Amino acid sequence: MQQTLQLGAYRAIGDYTPRVADFVIWQGVFRSWFGVVGDFDAASGIVFIITEGSPRLLFTQTAEEMSTSTFEFTLQQMRTPPTGLLDLWRRGSFYVQQIEGGATIWYV
Repeated sequence: MQQTLQLGAYRAIGDYTPRVADFVIWQGVFRSWFGVVGDFDAASGIVFIITEGSPRLLFTQTAEEMSTSTFEFTLQQMRTPPTGLLDLWRRGSFYVQQIEGGATIWYV
């Protein structure tokens, strides 16, 4: 009997609830960035994401670099997928990796 290894589970991005340290990938047309959730204000629905162009640079930032590369997004922006190429061009699409109880969950 051969064992299978589940590398990650997938859930709809509309079900995503932010937690600090979630890994975020944003993809637009001809551009992308990586980020980490730095904070989440549940009352206002604002997610603060520390961003960078590559994961290596993201995880080597100083405190000053983190403060200048932190951006705010609404949870609704993150949960709503683009409806076409023009929409993808204007606002892009979010993908999130979250660790939950030792398992990797991808929100796509």
